[in-house]
Amino acid sequence: SDIYSVGCLIFETLTGHAPYQAGNYMKVAMLHMNGDIPSIRAAYPCAELPGQIDMIISKSLAKKPDARYQSF
Repeated sequence: SDIYSVGCLIFETLTGHAPYQAGNYMKVAMLHMNGDIPSIRAAYPCAELPGQIDMIISKSLAKKPDARYQSF
């Protein structure tokens, strides 16, 4: 969960908003569990971000813990 949290923090730091937004906490929780992993480059195509940023965030926000980085 620490790696996932860091992925959320990186996303929010770069965009100014959380990776998942919805009308209430239950919907947000469901998106964290089942939603597609958001693409920072798709959301901000004009932003000057490193090419691998989506890969780093996607791997950090992977739904299955085994698919995430095992350590930073």
